[in-house]
Amino acid sequence: MAVCRLPALFQTLWRTFFAASTRQPDPVPLPVTETERISRYVLDKGHFTLGRVKFRAFLPPNNNTPDGVALSVGRTEDLTEIAVWEWGDENVAASTGRIILARGDFTLADLRDVSDDGTTLTVVPDEPPPRHADVIGWPPVDQKGARTSLAQQLAAKAQVVVR
Repeated sequence: MAVCRLPALFQTLWRTFFAASTRQPDPVPLPVTETERISRYVLDKGHFTLGRVKFRAFLPPNNNTPDGVALSVGRTEDLTEIAVWEWGDENVAASTGRIILARGDFTLADLRDVSDDGTTLTVVPDEPPPRHADVIGWPPVDQKGARTSLAQQLAAKAQVVVR
């Protein structure tokens, strides 16, 4: 009876080995382009009105990462409107247990126009999850005025999309 199971066992081992050896590595995310749509999801009703996103939606958290201060955003270029909201629901709302109420859309070109005393911001891919990125280049936490100024300028450039 052990002889009858040997081919099945061999086949299982072969598939496991073969599948593992042909797996492609995860592709490196492409750099963010100047005209690519970037979305900051808004979970707080005090962070937007029907006409604009308020600057508080663009303030990065007060915790420093090993790479400095970062603001989490989604790379939503080439997604349908429904898919943009689905991405936010799956990758932002699900982890916070909250509901996305709106979003602020901007481009890297918009972000490059934002500066404060020589401080400029940029967007870098930060996967996983796919399409996640960070706005980096923020002043340290103790420079609240500079961070607020950058957030205000970015909010002025962003287009609000209310759900």
